[in-house]
Amino acid sequence: LLDASDDVLSNIYIAQLITEWKNAAASQCPQRRGRKRVTGGDYHRKLENLKSSGFFLHAPFHRKYYYHYKGSLTIPPCSDIVNWFVIEKPMKISKTQLQDLQTLISSYKNDKCELATYADSRGRVNRPLQKYQGQDIFMCDENDYSN
Repeated sequence: LLDASDDVLSNIYIAQLITEWKNAAASQCPQRRGRKRVTGGDYHRKLENLKSSGFFLHAPFHRKYYYHYKGSLTIPPCSDIVNWFVIEKPMKISKTQLQDLQTLISSYKNDKCELATYADSRGRVNRPLQKYQGQDIFMCDENDYSN
């Protein structure tokens, strides 16, 4: 969950995420001649992990309270293969960062550098709410972090 506002300064974590994502996308579909193109698998691994120079995708969620459940993809084929983690309190980001994320999502390209996003022009990717199917929902709180 993200909370974008004009009165919020740039979130350092989100700024690094955006930079890493842009770098991964640029290496996939370089605009200039002479740049080495990574293989599609490498690109998707970069997007999934976004690890470089010590960056770790899940770092800001360490010791945060969250909900976890097993669910499905929000894009076709909508397979039940996702572990969802939803933080209890939204992360505050700037409106510019929200726009950057929307642009990255809506301009996603496949291995052939063709536009391949399921998002609309505002970067929204979702499907209608699904009926609850009895899956367990776990909550992580302060009791899970006490040592």
